[in-house]
Amino acid sequence: MPKPKFLIVSEQQSVFKLYELLFKDYFSDVKNLLIEDYDFIETIDFNQFNIVLIDLSGKKYISSLNELTKKNTKNSKIILVTPYDLNYFSLTLDDTLFFNLVLSKPIDVQKLKNFIKNESEKLEKRNILEKKNNILAKVVDLHPAKIAVYDMNGVLFYANSNYLESNNLILNHIDKLTFDKISQCNIGFKNIKEKLQITNSFINQREENNHWFESTFYIISNEFIIHNCIDITAQKQKELQLEQSAIFFENSNEGIIITDSRGKIVSTNKSFSRITGYRKDEVIGKRPSILNSGIHDNQFYESMWESLKNNSAWQGEIWNKRKNGEIYPEWLSIAKVVNPKYNEEFYISIFTDITSLKEADRKLHFYANHDVLTKLANRVQFESHLKSTIESCKRRNTKIALFFIDLDKFKDINDTYGHTVGDEMLKTVAKRLEQSIRKEDFIARLGGDEFVLIIKDVKTNEDMLNLGAKINENIKEPIVLTDKVFFMSLSIGISIFPDHGKDSEDLIKHSDAAMYEVKENGRNGYRLYNQDMTDKISLKVTVQNELKIAIAKDEFEMYYQAVVDVQTKKIVGAEALVRWNHKKRGVLTPIHFIDFIENGGMSVEFGELVFKKVLNDIQILNSKLKQQKFKVSINISPEHFFKYTFVEDIQGYCNDFSIDSKQIELEMLETNIMKNSEISQKKIEILHEKGFNIALDDFGTGYSSLSYLKNFKVNKLKIDQSFIRDFLEDNNDKAIVQAIINLANIFNLKVQAEGVETKEHEKLLEALNCNLAQGYFYNKPMNLNKFIDFVIKDKNEN
Repeated sequence: MPKPKFLIVSEQQSVFKLYELLFKDYFSDVKNLLIEDYDFIETIDFNQFNIVLIDLSGKKYISSLNELTKKNTKNSKIILVTPYDLNYFSLTLDDTLFFNLVLSKPIDVQKLKNFIKNESEKLEKRNILEKKNNILAKVVDLHPAKIAVYDMNGVLFYANSNYLESNNLILNHIDKLTFDKISQCNIGFKNIKEKLQITNSFINQREENNHWFESTFYIISNEFIIHNCIDITAQKQKELQLEQSAIFFENSNEGIIITDSRGKIVSTNKSFSRITGYRKDEVIGKRPSILNSGIHDNQFYESMWESLKNNSAWQGEIWNKRKNGEIYPEWLSIAKVVNPKYNEEFYISIFTDITSLKEADRKLHFYANHDVLTKLANRVQFESHLKSTIESCKRRNTKIALFFIDLDKFKDINDTYGHTVGDEMLKTVAKRLEQSIRKEDFIARLGGDEFVLIIKDVKTNEDMLNLGAKINENIKEPIVLTDKVFFMSLSIGISIFPDHGKDSEDLIKHSDAAMYEVKENGRNGYRLYNQDMTDKISLKVTVQNELKIAIAKDEFEMYYQAVVDVQTKKIVGAEALVRWNHKKRGVLTPIHFIDFIENGGMSVEFGELVFKKVLNDIQILNSKLKQQKFKVSINISPEHFFKYTFVEDIQGYCNDFSIDSKQIELEMLETNIMKNSEISQKKIEILHEKGFNIALDDFGTGYSSLSYLKNFKVNKLKIDQSFIRDFLEDNNDKAIVQAIINLANIFNLKVQAEGVETKEHEKLLEALNCNLAQGYFYNKPMNLNKFIDFVIKDKNEN
């Protein structure tokens, strides 16, 4: 703290040194002023000095002291030292009140020292107080809180910068504005005073624009009320987070345990009690070991604590025990947490009862390896089991047999009676198959109506053929479902390891080939694999691949065979017959490839290709023959016919080629349309309305039912050539032909005979009143250009 500043004024130079020595302990800054002019008072700035000592020995400068009336001396203490007494000064000076101390010479040194000491201490205290006040004023002004002082009438007495700024005030508002006009608090000054009469201070909180403010009011000396306002938004957010954390803790679906550094439980939540059965008061102060199931050994827990020690965390699956003794699995996460405020460790354990997940996992594992419907092993488990069984056979030098089984005509059951009956059928078949084999053997469902058996320790091939017969006989026993009786059969292919394959892939492929051999030979049987079956399948795959390429490249051509009016002998139409221009084998008839198309799932695509080619040819026929009523018959496969958009598609094709639908005759086998008679009847009726002609091919070889002739809007019956070929000699065939013609007449239908090869055939058909005929007698199938020439020639001749 700086010491007071001291000025010594004298007309004698010698006194300066004396005073400096006398006052060195009290003043660090002593200035001397030697009087050389009567106006010496004018040269003194009294504001720069705390004490001014004027030492005058002669009378000539006394009158100059009157100039003190013109100076501001209120901040300075003035000492006058002179040989004259006070009475003299009273007579000489206008005013002596300027002097704080007057000493006559010789001076009383002790009195002077005491005065200097007292004044120095006062000045020092005042300096200290001023400094403190300045600091306190700065602290209050710079404080982040908004601070204001109001008098008891509510008038603003003081406000720091934050308070002024937040309330849009300036210093001029002090002593003018009141609390109720300034403050944005939700409480009035009258209420504040009333509360402060009860308590020395109180706190009020308010929210504004998503911010929270806290005001503290307190009274001083019953004169002033202090308003201290701070932004507590961050604190409120922390409180909210703590509240949310507490809500989460208590209401979390996971069980939570908090333990102290000694492993004692200090808190749990509701889910802990729900999962374990223990109430909170039953476990507080105890260790989590009360939940130990006894399943895990010491090494498990040592590893857990080692992880907590090194990583401050552990998580994993653990088995614990409920209060009722039930052992259950849980997923547990433990974390070590340190409270930095108290440097205290504690542990938080969060766990979930995964009993249901374990059960779901068990079911998931089961269904990942088993068929949902029959509960048998599925393809994944079968392939794995087959591979491991083959490896075992290699080590033991034994044989196994693989049975590839397909349920005959199951699709018909599904389509006719629905999937519910179909599913029950598959479950019944699965059960019978299980009952037909030993426990050590293996059964699986690959999907649809396909099953496989793995038979171990095979002794002879004959044993496996006998087992195949036994299995099929078991399936042939009547199956009763929803008051309906079904008689089913199996197609079974058998391959044996290692005779028919060295690995699982070969065994599956070869047993499948044997099964398809059974299918192609009428189903309802069993076959042991041989190499010819593979060759046959290889041919099938090769031809089907070639057909796919042929369809994409359009390697097909339409041939035509004339349809002749038996009575007039005129050509009235033709049947379109497809030929494959094979790049190696030449021109192939459908007998060489149509089965491959049907089995390869290409019937619809192929049928649409043929239909468009015929329409294109009809355009040429119409332009060349000038005969718009010329009908062309097109064979339609059942897959193509039963396509959902079949009617719309062919109508669209006819429109695209500008062909009248009356020129088109759709030729279908009666056995095919009767697979779903209800749909067939509706489609045929729509086709009839759109002008298409419908012909039933190979009539007499299928259902030949009067009911569908009555209900189906067909236009023509085609008598199968098997009845025409021998009907000249065979009276039975002749009678059948006559019956079909009579039947057609009854229903007002046209009749067309196929396979007419001789004039005698034609004459007999004419005698029997058959309408139309076709066959080699008239022409062999020929390409479009030759057929057009043939028709033109025939027309000219007739």
